[in-house]
Amino acid sequence: HVKSVPFLEPVDPVELGIPEYFTIVQNPMDLSTVESKLTGGHYGRIPLPSTTNNDTDDDDEDNGGGRGGGAFGRTGDYASPIGKMLHGPFMEDVLLVFDNAMLFNPKDDWIHQDASQLR
Repeated sequence: HVKSVPFLEPVDPVELGIPEYFTIVQNPMDLSTVESKLTGGHYGRIPLPSTTNNDTDDDDEDNGGGRGGGAFGRTGDYASPIGKMLHGPFMEDVLLVFDNAMLFNPKDDWIHQDASQLR
């Protein structure tokens, strides 16, 4: 998306002439860092479903046994892969990218406005 361009790389306060950036933004984040963390496995793995075969007959056929472990048969802290993406550390970092931009830039600045829309 064209509005994501300012958020793709880390903010360079020297290049941008904003030496106070790290005083205001305590936890910088950008989309390239999110991508690196994602590909490096920093966000962890989504647990595989825990399956329980409730087949009690002796015909060696699986008659649709149940799944244990909560919603969608998942185990761990999240009920599904979507839940992990929407509520886990990955999403926290993505939101941090835009929250930082909105914290640093005034509301009438185009960076603040684009960050608000992308958030």
